[in-house]
Amino acid sequence: MDARKSPAMPGFSVGGDHATLSATEVSMASLTISLPDAAKDWIDEQVRSGRYASAGEYLSELIVQERVRRGEELSVDELRDLLAASRGSGVSTRSIAEILDEAKSIVSQRKVGRA
Repeated sequence: MDARKSPAMPGFSVGGDHATLSATEVSMASLTISLPDAAKDWIDEQVRSGRYASAGEYLSELIVQERVRRGEELSVDELRDLLAASRGSGVSTRSIAEILDEAKSIVSQRKVGRA
């Protein structure tokens, strides 16, 4: 199956058994920050180790980890569990729009629960 772009989620496409997020279509912002030398050295070492391509990628991962900790984002393990459950549930009769609407509702309920 050819990949199809999702009109509801720019930069997101679905094809066959996979979905991708294209960084070229996602808006990126610049941020200038001041850090203690020790913190800058730590970040530089993380990049030099090869685990991260840039300081920005390292900081982005830290933000994701914090959002997971706060319950604002799903962890990799939670995503794996959801994927396993979805594979086991069979083919849905709902449209992509219906599924996205349900997902948005779940997110809204989580936000209300944290407020």
